[in-house]
Amino acid sequence: EYSAAGLNRQATRFDMVAILDKAIPAGRMTAERAVPDGAIPDLDEGDAYGEAVYRWYRAGIVTGDQSGRFNGASSIPRAETAVILCQINQLV
Repeated sequence: EYSAAGLNRQATRFDMVAILDKAIPAGRMTAERAVPDGAIPDLDEGDAYGEAVYRWYRAGIVTGDQSGRFNGASSIPRAETAVILCQINQLV
């Protein structure tokens, strides 16, 4: 749930994963890559958002920055969100 004030702020990468993870059918999120717990330098699978983020890495939808970091608290630009939506729909 988001407050009215929360709807006026920029979405973070954590927000994007939390919202889209609930909207994407499980069949679209099948693991294509092995990403062991601890492989994402700034997030463990047991952390808040960790399970969903690791699922997205394993599905090959997100890969992180050059160092593999997710940077979940940073805002996500519309262009990156558009690429993610295209990858989910197998358009790229």
